[in-house]
Amino acid sequence: MRAIDLFVRQLSFTQFVLINNTKDVTHEESLIQPQPGGNCMNWVVGHILVARNQLLSVLGRETVWDDSIGLPYKRGSKAILGDDPSLRRFETLVQDLTLTYERIQPALASCDEGRMDEASPFSPTNNAEETWGSLLAGLLFHESYHAGQTGLLRRAAGKTEGNLT
Repeated sequence: MRAIDLFVRQLSFTQFVLINNTKDVTHEESLIQPQPGGNCMNWVVGHILVARNQLLSVLGRETVWDDSIGLPYKRGSKAILGDDPSLRRFETLVQDLTLTYERIQPALASCDEGRMDEASPFSPTNNAEETWGSLLAGLLFHESYHAGQTGLLRRAAGKTEGNLT
């Protein structure tokens, strides 16, 4: 199996987990802050979308958000509160998960395997040796990490059925 096929499969797994863990979660429930600390589900899903939009951009595909929409969800941003006007409705975030998946999946599937050893256009960790393959592996691990958090945040919202983690 080609590495790119594994990346496509990993994306499919995390999409499945994300859609199931966000099912029936209301906007208000998505704002529940875990205790004693951490980010709410609204931020976690928005954060995944920031990364997916970045990936869409480097894959040469149309992004779902412009950069200003993602500002509240970037790493290191302030905690999300329900009265923040820059917040996205949770229902919209979940729809955007599907839209980004529908754009990334075929873009990844059509990548040339030889590209995996080429220098990456950027590196989230400022690694001068970053390749397309290592970039994709890192971004998909990042997504998996946060997808797992949505299972815990689903429980924090009182949703015990349908939980995948």
